[in-house]
Amino acid sequence: MTGDLTPSPVAVTLTSGPAGPGSIDDFELFYARRALHRFRARLGRQGLLDLLAADIEEGNAFLRESARASDGTFQGGTTVLTARGLSSAEFLGWTDKAFAADENALLDAHPEHYVMAPEADGSFHVVENIGPHVCSFFMGAGERTRWRGRPTRTNCSRSRSSRTRCPRTSFSPTARSSDGR
Repeated sequence: MTGDLTPSPVAVTLTSGPAGPGSIDDFELFYARRALHRFRARLGRQGLLDLLAADIEEGNAFLRESARASDGTFQGGTTVLTARGLSSAEFLGWTDKAFAADENALLDAHPEHYVMAPEADGSFHVVENIGPHVCSFFMGAGERTRWRGRPTRTNCSRSRSSRTRCPRTSFSPTARSSDGR
């Protein structure tokens, strides 16, 4: 080998094999989800917790320090979702059902959802990324959760961009951490 090692552009055209609607990203997403599901199933919940134990401790240290630094004050955040063909009430109905009986739907909702396990008291043990940190925490969820500003047709408004804007909703976190602190 001599000379320039910079790769030249390559164009690939499918001439044979499965074809259908969607892009290469859709194709890869299907197989990535299938592989992730296989690893989750093989490891099981406890296996994932064991595998991520050091990451979880580091993430929980981040959460504890954030709580200490807050000096007891709360600063809320807002997540804005824009969806077509699904109302906010339908979405919240789905979350109520998913939190009631379908851990796999909650795990499949995001690749960095590692555990979404119901507890006897109705809370959920959640292990997921918060930014770059793998964190473990408990939160209230499902039909027994009191939602603030539950979106309805009466308290949502249309903005100039024709997006529906609704008051913020939030989960009610429980007052314990996964490591008992």
